Amino acid sequence: MTMTIRTALQHLLPGYTGLVWNALPLGRALATSAWLSVRGAPTAEPVKASDVSVRRSHSRPDQRADLATYLNLTDASDLLDSASEGLPPLYFLTWSLAPYLDLISSKELSLSLFGILHVQNDLIVHHAPGENDQVRSKVYVDRIHRDAGRSIISIACDSSVDGTLYTQMRTMLLAGTSTKLAPAPEPMRGNVTDPGWETIGHIPFAPDLGWRYGCLTGDLNPIHLHSMTSRLFGLERPIAHGFCVKASMAHALVRHLGGGRFESLRRLRVRFRAPVPLPSTAVCQIRDNNVRLLERHTGTIYITGRYKVQS
Repeated sequence: MTMTIRTALQHLLPGYTGLVWNALPLGRALATSAWLSVRGAPTAEPVKASDVSVRRSHSRPDQRADLATYLNLTDASDLLDSASEGLPPLYFLTWSLAPYLDLISSKELSLSLFGILHVQNDLIVHHAPGENDQVRSKVYVDRIHRDAGRSIISIACDSSVDGTLYTQMRTMLLAGTSTKLAPAPEPMRGNVTDPGWETIGHIPFAPDLGWRYGCLTGDLNPIHLHSMTSRLFGLERPIAHGFCVKASMAHALVRHLGGGRFESLRRLRVRFRAPVPLPSTAVCQIRDNNVRLLERHTGTIYITGRYKVQS
């Protein structure tokens, strides 16, 4: 019986295969970022970064294992054997991350990847990719603005199958030119027991979630891994990945409003109001197509947004 390199890694390093498999693009991206941090970013507006893309087939032997791991990390293990015809709405990010990192680490952008933060994200789903679809993801810079030693970048990621557009995503990122994060505004707070909001789930974020999600996707930003590394950026505790948190919210919506079918989610637009510390448990609530995620005791609002789900 023959065994692929990745299958062998799964036997030797269970749960850490994604780390090894994605190490090369991630390592190059972080090395580039470190060099740019040392030499400083140019003051002039950079030229437009090149588009990057990747084509990925889902008919791989380890696809089911990867999907099960992803759903476990995003509070949706119960949906693995659901009646869904498509993949989870944000799952494509596990394979489009490599070109995503390749783009934001390009010399034209001159960004520091250390401590980069998500500001907002908008996902539109025209069709849900299936497990055997040949998906092409194209990542490119939509807009960029530089001000006072920081950059605000809008990154687009369009995924298609056989030339048909399936998903569109726009992500706004905040990046500095050093290892210092921008000062955080005072957190918004809400009333968890407000009768105007319906609670659709309590989402747990485990202490090692940042490390485990990073191993799967290759996103090992130090702010997600451990308190020792997150403190370098002024964070007392590591924080959850923005895409991981959003996926957990998406799965709560799919479970509560879409009959557990991934393809029921058509749009989810969110703004990240405060980082989700690890560990923690958050409450997901909805009202009139609005959704929010907040801390269950203090009411600190982590995310606000709007959604469209077809039942």
